[in-house]
Amino acid sequence: MQISTAKIYNDLKHFNKKLGQQGMTMVEILVSLFLVVIIFTIIPLSLTDDSHQKLQESIEKIDRAVRFATNESILRNSIVRLKIDLDKSPIEYTVEYGQGSDFTLPESKDLSRLSISEREEETKRIEKLDSQFRSIDEFADSSEPLDENISVHGLGTDYYQKIQLEGQVSIYFYPSGEKDAAILFFNNEEELATLKIAPFEDKTYVDYYIFNEYDLANLDDTLENKSKELFEKWLKE
Repeated sequence: MQISTAKIYNDLKHFNKKLGQQGMTMVEILVSLFLVVIIFTIIPLSLTDDSHQKLQESIEKIDRAVRFATNESILRNSIVRLKIDLDKSPIEYTVEYGQGSDFTLPESKDLSRLSISEREEETKRIEKLDSQFRSIDEFADSSEPLDENISVHGLGTDYYQKIQLEGQVSIYFYPSGEKDAAILFFNNEEELATLKIAPFEDKTYVDYYIFNEYDLANLDDTLENKSKELFEKWLKE
């Protein structure tokens, strides 16, 4: 049975009015307290449900982008990528196509392990790579940013031995139907979720991990440690 908060509010007004006119019996006071408890019980539950729904919707948006990119790569006979900007809030993402099926991606490098001069060279290489991709207008016109309360904590692929946590990250798709093996980490203030992308499967896999009180009190450490644990487990699968 659903309980209307409007009805609860009207009932409370009625009891308050009676209190001002003639006082309240003990039964009426207990009923009023009971209604107040219900209000403070319902509101957090509805907020939690809403937060989880937004997390699900955000994952579904990226999942649709993965499916779109897979099909576009085959139809265009060219490399396509899903690019996600981890530094934007809300998170933005695009689907872009490359210069043909014979286009070779250069080796990916971990910027944190490079010297300043090496990092500058790598930045130039990335800019050159980016110049060879064009946004797919059909997708850009229909895509929406993720909900502002949802974060993409990072992206793990089989290129790196660590999760990419900032900047623009990409998942690549190929005309053969193959795609990068990847794992994306999403989070809100209550839970962490993973979206796993397999290189030769059409199906993606989603898992949720609800934070406990200790996790919430140490959220930054929780995200770092839990995502690292899940990433290392995923690499071994």
